[in-house]
Amino acid sequence: MFAADLVRKISLPISIEFIRVQSYGNRTESSGVAVISTELQIDIIDKHVLVIEDIIDTGTTLSRLVSYLKEKGAASVSVCALLDKVLRRKIPLQLPPGSRFYRGFECPDDFVVGYGMDFAEEYRNLPYIGLLKPAKYSAVSD
Repeated sequence: MFAADLVRKISLPISIEFIRVQSYGNRTESSGVAVISTELQIDIIDKHVLVIEDIIDTGTTLSRLVSYLKEKGAASVSVCALLDKVLRRKIPLQLPPGSRFYRGFECPDDFVVGYGMDFAEEYRNLPYIGLLKPAKYSAVSD
């Protein structure tokens, strides 16, 4: 939802590509391994890429995606994140020269859902961001 709302406000000509990268699955903790399950369909060689993220947590997924985009030849890889859980970061964000980082809000270490963010593929459709009660996810084993 964040990406859709954001791109509607961009008045420049752009190409939009969706890449699925995940390190959570149905868990509440990152597995520590980010898997890219969708390859790029457009050429990004010498192009300036903007990654739109709903939330940055440990940095595992974003770090893998930035590396992947650099490998594919992007001139720059900037990141725009709605929420950033700085206190949970395990991998520091390292962007290539000429790239920028845009953060909407720094987020406390709570499990958030809604506005495109899910827990086990649920709650993604909520039109707002809310905190998930621990009782909802405490039974899920890591």
